[in-house]
Amino acid sequence: MVRILIADDHEIIREAFLTPRVSQSVLEGFLHRDEDSAETGGPLTGRELEVLKLVTQGRSSREEAEALGISVKTVDTHRANLMRKLDLHSVGELVRYAIRNRIIEP
Repeated sequence: MVRILIADDHEIIREAFLTPRVSQSVLEGFLHRDEDSAETGGPLTGRELEVLKLVTQGRSSREEAEALGISVKTVDTHRANLMRKLDLHSVGELVRYAIRNRIIEP
């Protein structure tokens, strides 16, 4: 058996015991997650996270572009990629996502 501890910054949230076969599968999934996520839209890039934070502040694409030193079209592309990757369809959903995933404080 393999003991798995899931913790936040200071305390254990969950504890699980897995068979060697299951733990191997979990480990392989973890080690190959970047490859898998690249195929499915993947984790957010650093720039997408920056755009997401600015979106949640209620900034316009133009304001985001000025803050990041990029074009409005590039900001719009990052925003579209965010929504596609996360399967979200509005700014409100982006804000909810950012709060739930602790990207921003409520």
